[in-house]
Amino acid sequence: DPHLDAEEAKWRDDLVAVLRGRWVDATPSEIVTVGGSRFAQDATGALRAQGKGKPTDTYELNLEVPNDGITGIRLDLLKDQSLPGGGPGLSGNGNVVLSEVECEHHLHGEVIDVPIVRASASLSQENYLVAAAHDGKVGPNNGWALLNTSGETGDRSAEFGFGHPVLGGSLKVRLRFESQHVAHLPGRFRIARSSQSEVLGLNVGPWEMAGPFDYETEEAAFTARDVWKEDLVWTPVDIKAGVVTTLDLPSSANQLLRCQIDVQVSQVATLLLGSDDAAVVWLDGEEVHRNRVARGARADEDLVPLNLSPGSHEVVIQVTNFGGVSAVAARFDARREFDPNLEVAAAMVRERPTLEDRTLVRSWWRKNVWPEGQSLRQASVQDESMIASIEQAAPTTLVAAERSEMRPAYILNRGEYDQPGDQVQRNVPGFLPPLADNWPRNRLGLAQWLMADEHPLTARVVVNRVWQHHFGIGLVRTAEDFGFQGEWPSHPDLLDWLAVWFRDSGWDRKALHRLIVTSEAYRRSTQVSEDMLRVDPENRLLARGPRHRLDAEVIRDLALSVSGLLVDQLGGEPVRPYQPPGVWESVGYTGSNTANYEAQSGDALYRRSLYTFWKRTAPPPNMKLFDAPDRETCVVRRERTNTPLAALVLMNDEQFVEAARRFGARMWQAATTHKDRIEHGFALAVGRSPDEQEIKLLLDLLHEEQKRFAKDASAATALLSVGASEPTEGIPLADHAAYAIMGSVLLNLDETITKG
Repeated sequence: DPHLDAEEAKWRDDLVAVLRGRWVDATPSEIVTVGGSRFAQDATGALRAQGKGKPTDTYELNLEVPNDGITGIRLDLLKDQSLPGGGPGLSGNGNVVLSEVECEHHLHGEVIDVPIVRASASLSQENYLVAAAHDGKVGPNNGWALLNTSGETGDRSAEFGFGHPVLGGSLKVRLRFESQHVAHLPGRFRIARSSQSEVLGLNVGPWEMAGPFDYETEEAAFTARDVWKEDLVWTPVDIKAGVVTTLDLPSSANQLLRCQIDVQVSQVATLLLGSDDAAVVWLDGEEVHRNRVARGARADEDLVPLNLSPGSHEVVIQVTNFGGVSAVAARFDARREFDPNLEVAAAMVRERPTLEDRTLVRSWWRKNVWPEGQSLRQASVQDESMIASIEQAAPTTLVAAERSEMRPAYILNRGEYDQPGDQVQRNVPGFLPPLADNWPRNRLGLAQWLMADEHPLTARVVVNRVWQHHFGIGLVRTAEDFGFQGEWPSHPDLLDWLAVWFRDSGWDRKALHRLIVTSEAYRRSTQVSEDMLRVDPENRLLARGPRHRLDAEVIRDLALSVSGLLVDQLGGEPVRPYQPPGVWESVGYTGSNTANYEAQSGDALYRRSLYTFWKRTAPPPNMKLFDAPDRETCVVRRERTNTPLAALVLMNDEQFVEAARRFGARMWQAATTHKDRIEHGFALAVGRSPDEQEIKLLLDLLHEEQKRFAKDASAATALLSVGASEPTEGIPLADHAAYAIMGSVLLNLDETITKG
């Protein structure tokens, strides 16, 4: 776009003229070093270290203050091939660690500390950012360093802007190099000064706080105007820039925080704010930000622009706590849209800019100066803030990943972890096919090996489990053990054929289920003669169709389904249906969230058993009694037992009694005669129509129960009160209770809970 290129060129030419006059070389009038380092000035005006480097040192450079004052200093660290690492430093890799910069103004015999409130660098090493060089902390692991992501050094510069101009007298600049890394001192460097106001940063005064102010509700606290109270008492509080600070703030209460900002030139600064929970910001008494949000405090959650004119300004923050711990994090960013960072500025003023320089400048201009670019940047900041809020609110989970290097493994002497023997490599058992040479020795390689055509087990094991699901017993009875301790397959050729068919189908489980249930073997009658029972009691020869009791979860779901209570919603959180009292309490820890069981209400009582909350040390009794495993260990093959306790569950458990009475009401509403109603219910429970003898028995029982409940209304009412669902309206009380008994009888039939 020619118009866009012209607009950028004008901005660049205007700014280059300013930038080239911004910094002036400042040769120190005196250099004093604590450790005895010596320097000489070379032909370019840079200071060159003489002799070997010291482990640590502190340089004090005295600068005369010119008539137009000093607003900041710049330290240029210059690479030199004659230095040990070919970089700017005296260390073996050419690196430098500037631990701290301190400035003192000497005027008329007084010494005045000069605050450094802005810092930028052409490049900062990871974990050694330039901000650490003026944070007031001096330590072996603190400071600004020079290595890039490739571990290389080069020419580096750092600017340090003051909070106000230094006028008259002299300026002492103290450079402290106290890294734990030996001789990380400058080998060649230069000092420059500036008198331009653009170098100045925000001079942020100390923070104070007032409150807390308690309210009855969260809304009352958030909408309060405590900032306008005349009798506020302000006390000092230590809030470090960008650091989360905990506030002693109860729920539904406010805390006020304030500070003063002094600026020398008009600018738009940014307050980067994090709060727990809501926040309101005032600038010089005018509200500039309001965010009603429940969150944990993190740095830089809200970006609040502040239009600042030269002079002093008061910023007040109100933090409202909606519950739990409250905290705040605040810092100011004083970047100006016409003031590029140091790396971009260096590219702009270079006498012969490279293609990389021009690309860097154009990218920065489009992002920070071009109006449309600024809009995109603001939208990006808002998106990042939204993503951060979502990530903070979203639950986290652990994810497994391969190590970059394999951890060595050893044969342990007698199993003792501190007595490693010979080292061993990842591999598969020798009696199985080997890993291919091009497969990695990790989880991916293991998956490729398991799914390989020549693997003898994977397809057979899957097919056997599906067969077990439909027939009650696998072609290999020991579905959990295909090894030497397992049982030989009853039909090895059939197992092999199904395994190959399943593999060639593309591992299509749905097709495998269809193949089995449409086979002649599965569709045979389950009736058994005495000869069949004598020759093949377990039906391993497949002379008849499969017949076995349903699993615990299926029995419960079947009762809910025929009663019309089953909620067929998919997905969602675990639910807590009915359970006898005291089951959890006997094994739960007092402080645990599973110490006491409280049944839920509504649809949660009637969800599929798949969604039932499962406590492994105390599984649901109405499933445990039907041989559901406790899930303490993996169980591939369930046992099937028949005990009186199982029958008692079907007759007396609250879930099944409620299902029986709702099943009875469903039968009563389905027809107008008792015979038709019983036939309808029988077909729902069993899947076939009853014969004449079965109808007669059920009708006789129905008449007996009608007579009994007609004489004992309280017993009928008690029966119909079991469970959370209301009795069905429009059915006579005695009929309702009698049909509840009929529902219970049908749900207790062996044919109901048995497949085939």
